Amino acid sequence: MGIFAHRHTSSIGRYNEFPSPITLCVNLWHNPTDPLKALLLAEQLRELSDAQPDTIYDLWLGNEKAGETVIVRWSDLRALPHWLFPFAFAQGELVKTLLQLYRDGVFNETYLPLCPLQQLGELGPDVRDIYDGL
Repeated sequence: MGIFAHRHTSSIGRYNEFPSPITLCVNLWHNPTDPLKALLLAEQLRELSDAQPDTIYDLWLGNEKAGETVIVRWSDLRALPHWLFPFAFAQGELVKTLLQLYRDGVFNETYLPLCPLQQLGELGPDVRDIYDGL
């Protein structure tokens, strides 16, 4: 389950004209089973509200890992093709790598040019499947 959290209010509860520069993208691997566990997770998220962008934090309930939080710049999230992009795989390191590839085109200090598949050619049926069907 993915949770999208972006703070738009100041600490005194009034509308803030300058929203928080970060967004918490939370991937819970399972829902908390009782209200106390939910509050423990909420407290962990509250503590992350001033974290640095492009970082990943684990969420723990006791000795059990309950999920991960990917911290993304609000401006980067708005520039993505879809707002669910940071929740794609529920694995923080993979999401961080994909965001870096999408934003900078760099992976492990190597430039990797990316483009939409439709720019490379036209999609159609696999010729082998057509042959097998006959």
